[in-house]
Amino acid sequence: MSLPEVLFWQAVKDDQLGCRVRRQLPKGKYVLDFSIAKYRLAIEIDGEQHHYYRGEKDTLRDEFLKSIRIRVLRIEAKSVLSDIEAVLDYVRFKLSEIDAEHSDQE
Repeated sequence: MSLPEVLFWQAVKDDQLGCRVRRQLPKGKYVLDFSIAKYRLAIEIDGEQHHYYRGEKDTLRDEFLKSIRIRVLRIEAKSVLSDIEAVLDYVRFKLSEIDAEHSDQE
């Protein structure tokens, strides 16, 4: 795992987000950086290489995950390094959005 992934893991393990987060979870031919099964959410920590090589590979990966009803939340590694609390607030906000969608569907 990269340093940003390690820092993110330290911040979310042991249900620190109020839900179980798993790391390095295989899905099809891909390995998710982090996954929250309760929310069907993959969290990907994107390093600088994603700025140069993003595109078709990430699109295919995201389309595959969408086809199995998993949302993808991409977070820039530099954000994790510079302000982990803001990143955690962003993740919590996204989880609350998913909760709101589910309650609207009921």
